[in-house]
Amino acid sequence: ILVPARYESTRFPGKPLVKIKGKEMIIRVLERSLYKHDLYAVVNNQSICDVIKKNGFKYIMIKEKCNTGTDRISLAARKLNLKSNDIIINVQGDEPLIMPWMIEKVINAKIKYPDFVVNAYSKISSEKEFLSKSVIKMAVNRNSNLLFASRAGIPSTKKQIKLDISVKQVCIYAFSFDQLKRFSETEKGPIETIEDIEVLRFIENSICKVKMVNLGNIKLKAVDNPEDVVEVEKLLENE
Repeated sequence: ILVPARYESTRFPGKPLVKIKGKEMIIRVLERSLYKHDLYAVVNNQSICDVIKKNGFKYIMIKEKCNTGTDRISLAARKLNLKSNDIIINVQGDEPLIMPWMIEKVINAKIKYPDFVVNAYSKISSEKEFLSKSVIKMAVNRNSNLLFASRAGIPSTKKQIKLDISVKQVCIYAFSFDQLKRFSETEKGPIETIEDIEVLRFIENSICKVKMVNLGNIKLKAVDNPEDVVEVEKLLENE
């Protein structure tokens, strides 16, 4: 399991170290990801390293400039001397409400569908989420394969917002080492560039299909902006 934590966020610089109920966000994510699998934070900043070491976790330093978090994960994976079919789980460092059972569900899907990349999704619960450019909406077919992902509201009607089949991405991914290598060797396409959604690279360039795992109607909140911290803290109180 690799958890990317980049210091230079456009919307929220230094966000891996933001305190959520007194604890750095990256530590919360690592604690929720640590159960029976090997775990590393993937970082590019010494301040984050210091906090991770102080809390007893392992890390991989990647100082190279990367187009996406998945490109950074690919560089980190190469340092671990993995085999082509070894499974790599990417848990985003800004998902402080992730739970171990969610990661396990993604792992199980990856074992069942080894030729697919696996990603997760959950129900959209409000018009605010549906309309937010920070929330990535997913269109999934009847075989649980990803059709498209967008920051726009999809699927959409002509006249009104309907949330009954609207779902959002949960940033847990599963790749084989070979799939991750092919991702990093493929240039961004125009759709991925416009949407700024890296999972689109797999389907835009026909690298492989993406299998989606339904996590149901759960209360998850990624931290994209400073104001998201308050909402996450309220959800932690109700957990």
